[in-house]
Amino acid sequence: MDEDRALMAEDLIRQAMVNFKEAGNSEGMAEAYFAYGSLYKHNTYHKHSATFKKWGTYDGSYNKSIRNFEDAVGKFEEAGSEIGAVKSLAGIGEAYNLKNEDVAACGYYAK
Repeated sequence: MDEDRALMAEDLIRQAMVNFKEAGNSEGMAEAYFAYGSLYKHNTYHKHSATFKKWGTYDGSYNKSIRNFEDAVGKFEEAGSEIGAVKSLAGIGEAYNLKNEDVAACGYYAK
């Protein structure tokens, strides 16, 4: 996303999620949720807020990022991927940090 491809990323993640759900692939769904969480906290997503607002998918509060990381934690745990769950918890901490909610961020970094 550093190359300013957030607009394309959201659609590609959506397509991947559909495929993983149809296949019943929990770890794939977890990775898609993680990708959504990463997208929705990235500065490129916020830079293109006008377009995402037009599409009805913009949330400038970082809550959408947090929800997707939480979904990723659950799916990674379901798939037995401790590393995936841990990286998702770190993502939640980063999103709370971006919201300037340092106590909440530290709580997720400590898990």
